[in-house]
Amino acid sequence: MTLAGGHAGDAPRAPIRPSRWWYWVAGCLLAGAAICIVLAVAGFFSLNRQIQGFQRVRVPGQGEVTFAQPGGYVLYIERPGQCCSVAAGTGNSAPFASWSMRAGLVPVAGGRPPSLSNWGSSTESYAVTGHQGQAALSVTIAHPGKYLLGATNVSPRSITDIAVGRGIGHAMLIPFLLIGAAVFVFLPAGLLVGGVTAYRRHRARRLPGQLTSQG
Repeated sequence: MTLAGGHAGDAPRAPIRPSRWWYWVAGCLLAGAAICIVLAVAGFFSLNRQIQGFQRVRVPGQGEVTFAQPGGYVLYIERPGQCCSVAAGTGNSAPFASWSMRAGLVPVAGGRPPSLSNWGSSTESYAVTGHQGQAALSVTIAHPGKYLLGATNVSPRSITDIAVGRGIGHAMLIPFLLIGAAVFVFLPAGLLVGGVTAYRRHRARRLPGQLTSQG
């Protein structure tokens, strides 16, 4: 005689697929999107501080500027403006469609003046509280120190200042890249993974004869 114990319904239950761990993957992706947005906002605030910190000379006229380190600097032409925008490229977003001036930069301690060069065909423009400007000239400083910056024959007359500082190109690019990563990579990937996981797990529970052990 053969004896058997247990019940027919006691067969081992297989976990539902996909695993609930995919919810953690989705959560991490959404967290990545949030972190990118936070860093992008911080980057825009940092860019605003950089622009506000530019040395400025009223034009037409002249004034003293100080270059603490050697390297490349940008001269931006400005007019009074409102917050907030930054732009780069070859479009018509720059505040001055055309401009001209006679400008010079002379070391206060004497020596050979550095050469000022036109910025080129691309544009870098910005609008922060009190200032709206665009890149106009570039200069490479070999010898740090104090310089006298002057400008005459300024056109259009709406130009009120020349702002001097490091270029803002990289500072503009990083926040836009972070926002792009958040909007086009992390956010859709997180929603897709979470949505697909929820749908497939719900469907698996409704299949006839599906074992319902959680996984």
